[in-house]
Amino acid sequence: QQVRSLSQASRDGDLRLRSAPERLTGPFRDVMEDINTILNQALDPVNAQAAILRKMAEGALDSRITEEFAGDHAKISDAINKVADIASLAMAEFDALITAFEAGDYDRRAQTEQFAGSWKRIMLGVNNVLGTLHRTTKVAQSQTWIKTGLADLADQMGGDLGVGDLSHQVVNFLARYTDAQMGTLYPYRQADRTLQFTAGFAVGVAERAIKRFALGEGLVGQAALDKKLLSVSQLPEQYARIVSGTGEAIPRHVLVLPIVYEDQLKGVIELARLSDFDANSVELLTLASDAI
Repeated sequence: QQVRSLSQASRDGDLRLRSAPERLTGPFRDVMEDINTILNQALDPVNAQAAILRKMAEGALDSRITEEFAGDHAKISDAINKVADIASLAMAEFDALITAFEAGDYDRRAQTEQFAGSWKRIMLGVNNVLGTLHRTTKVAQSQTWIKTGLADLADQMGGDLGVGDLSHQVVNFLARYTDAQMGTLYPYRQADRTLQFTAGFAVGVAERAIKRFALGEGLVGQAALDKKLLSVSQLPEQYARIVSGTGEAIPRHVLVLPIVYEDQLKGVIELARLSDFDANSVELLTLASDAI
């Protein structure tokens, strides 16, 4: 009767039921005690595995089965620990991505090569989302930077300013805002059809000596004649140099912006940098032309 009860309980998934060997004697008692031992050996691993799976479901992904089991129970325990290892690794990747994103590092991506199957698909999906978010964020940041620059430029030009003061305010602001190391501004004189140097930012003595350009003369004159932005790199040795107290250097990149309003030439701004101007700076200067 006890054997039948134990057999039915096992089929029902209840491994807690035990026989009562104390009610038996001789070989029957020994058999029932052995059955209880077998059931105990089967139940202990199941309890350990269930406990770890429960903890993982509650978010404790660092939980592991530490008890030593043999045979198939060892295989099951190893498999559960492997799942926990992969889940912990994935959470560590997520934590690193969140930390990087909060710190402004939008280039960080999940290391997908350490995952396989569905885990890898999840990580690839996360990377795709981050890539889209990065592009969207960069566009928003760029537009904010440009709009802020245009608004600040308008503030700099506010008030009743003469041509000289206005030129100084404009070229100094644009040079600082775009991280240029040198800048000049040449208002257009309709009377003699020339562009005359009026204000500069970090301009050396040699550069100040070039006071006037005719239309089509040099980069300044050419930008004025074409009424188009000129972007020039790989400048010649004789070009104007950026000078500091410790030395001087040839600019790496120069932007020459004609100031045009209602198709009428008003002047030219020239900005130079030791590194390349980015697309945001070019767009800002293009939009600033009408405002100036």
